[in-house]
Amino acid sequence: LAPFAKLDREVRPGAAYDVEVRALRRQTLKPRFALASPRFYAASGVEIPSPQNLPISARLGGPYRYLAPCADESGVESRAVASFVAPAQAVRMSVDLTLWEPGGDLGAVEASCLACDEGAPIAAEGRLDLAGLPAEIVLRGEVAALGEPKRRAGQAEILFETAQGEPVLDHAPGLEQTNRRLNLIWLDRLHGDDRIPLHVVLSPPPAARRMLWRLRPAEGQSLRLARPFAATPFSADPARILAGPPRRPPRRGSGRPARPVCARLPPFGRMSRAAA
Repeated sequence: LAPFAKLDREVRPGAAYDVEVRALRRQTLKPRFALASPRFYAASGVEIPSPQNLPISARLGGPYRYLAPCADESGVESRAVASFVAPAQAVRMSVDLTLWEPGGDLGAVEASCLACDEGAPIAAEGRLDLAGLPAEIVLRGEVAALGEPKRRAGQAEILFETAQGEPVLDHAPGLEQTNRRLNLIWLDRLHGDDRIPLHVVLSPPPAARRMLWRLRPAEGQSLRLARPFAATPFSADPARILAGPPRRPPRRGSGRPARPVCARLPPFGRMSRAAA
């Protein structure tokens, strides 16, 4: 399969990038009409393994992701996007864009690759020391949201580092995951309440010694830290269970990420923060 476009750009490990195709005729693009095949390279020029959350195609000989159509300013789905997170040690990414729909006529297109977080606001950020903590921990805190009265106020992006400050680019069971974020917590209002408590059980990657968090508001929202974030050992003490603790994350390899649970609910109540 011959690609209809090729892209190449410098990347940073752990950063997310959007590969976008825009149809210049403004025609409606169909789901799975094309796919993006990324390759990542170290500073030495050697190709390095792609992120584990990407499927592998024997026909393409490597990882890929379908381009997902989305609406432009006038509501026509004339653009499509695929997102990738650069793996550890990656300094360059090349992407082949291939038409997947048999006999499809894409016409003239414009292809680009942009960093997802360029210019994106960060309401607050901080770092927590994980040294000496067990494999399962509880992340606690509270966020205040202001703005339009909609359910999703934003997200808390979670990053991990080694003791030497190198990024640890693995998913932590207990946290959400999207194509743009390896680890995050959705910040959702409960019953219109602008105070969003966090009480989340997670298992940091084994190599992680520090956790970095960033509050990223949704459009039309503003966030501030109402109670500092803290990481403490997870406890299955019966007294804490009766007080309404969060669920334990699933075993590694189960394929089912646990959902963050809000501590404000009554005993034995829990709420799943569903992914968008």
